[in-house]
Amino acid sequence: MYQTKPGFVHRKIADVDVLISIGGNVADFNGYITLNETCAFLWDLMAEPKCSEQLAQSLCSEYEVSYEEALADVQELLTFLTERALVQEVEA
Repeated sequence: MYQTKPGFVHRKIADVDVLISIGGNVADFNGYITLNETCAFLWDLMAEPKCSEQLAQSLCSEYEVSYEEALADVQELLTFLTERALVQEVEA
């Protein structure tokens, strides 16, 4: 299960989705990360713990994409976010 870490917020600035660090994370996080539409969608879902399969199913429901493609995209995004300490693994 994955969940967004506290201290990062998703904002839309001039029609661009971005992640911004707030609080104590500011010293460790320089700038912001731009999110595409699907990443922003998944980020918002991870406000509550979700597993990769749940995220992939949500992508399939929201966008016209196969489950296999959605799962591969979710796993790639989770790797990216985990390596940058933007999400955390949590117990179910």
